[in-house]
Amino acid sequence: MRKVAMVFADTPLLRRWPAAYKDGVYEPSGHDRPNPLDLSEQLLKGEIGTMSKTGKTALLVFFGQQVVEEILDAQRPACPPEYFNIKIPESHPYFRNKPHHSEMPLLRTRYDMRTGFSPGNPRQQLNEITPWLDGGLIYGTTKAWSDHLRMYENGTMAPHGLLAASNGGLFPDYNKVRLPMANPPPPFYHGEFIRKHETFKVDRFFKLGNPRGNENPFLLTFGILWFRWHNHLASYLNNAHPQWNDEKVYNEARKWVIASQQHIVINEWLPEWLGRKLDTYKGYDPSTDPQIDQFFQAAAFRFGHTLVPP
Repeated sequence: MRKVAMVFADTPLLRRWPAAYKDGVYEPSGHDRPNPLDLSEQLLKGEIGTMSKTGKTALLVFFGQQVVEEILDAQRPACPPEYFNIKIPESHPYFRNKPHHSEMPLLRTRYDMRTGFSPGNPRQQLNEITPWLDGGLIYGTTKAWSDHLRMYENGTMAPHGLLAASNGGLFPDYNKVRLPMANPPPPFYHGEFIRKHETFKVDRFFKLGNPRGNENPFLLTFGILWFRWHNHLASYLNNAHPQWNDEKVYNEARKWVIASQQHIVINEWLPEWLGRKLDTYKGYDPSTDPQIDQFFQAAAFRFGHTLVPP
């Protein structure tokens, strides 16, 4: 078992069971399984506005998306790219609308380049962030990213431990420093952006800790809420402790925000999905490997995708 201290960004996902590659080494399996698009049509299609049978809302689902992005990032493609495209059935609506599109592109993810050479050393995918609930999606996963969230375009740092703001303090500062936020072309106009060889400017986004934080209204809403919660706490602490310098205020507010995040995830959000509360915490166990499990990231936590309403 790996030492817990070794679980940091860009380390292999945990593999509790033997790999099930087609060749036992790196070739993907699944060639004899049902087409995913057929399964999607048969199992997940529904009327727009369909209500949850258990009274849950889409907000709970998208809160789960930010939980995923707090502990797992294993989606960047390998280099050189490896395609495992999905054939589009002729009966599928997408094929009928765009008959020249016969396959849906699917890229395999990054992996540890030291693996994938033999059945005794199968390919191991990487988690590009830490598996801890440590506020990475709020403050970024590097100090450089965190510092930019506090900094204005002219290089000055927001005072009193605050995060840099815009619109009278209501929203995060705009991304004028061009942090590499996720900025894919809109699906409906994909061809137009291919011809232009560029996308919309990334400086139109708000600066957030989560690179995908501007991707959809739900993630953006959560990003703004965490931003406001930090600045509220920083203002409170700055007034309560005038002897503290800005760095002290920032880090104390950050600890409170991360504690809030951990409390909501463990004591409120997770029990909603499990149908019960977690067992009482019995203390830190250094023998437990905290890395995200291969099956968990590929299947178990993808349960949330099935809950997005039509």
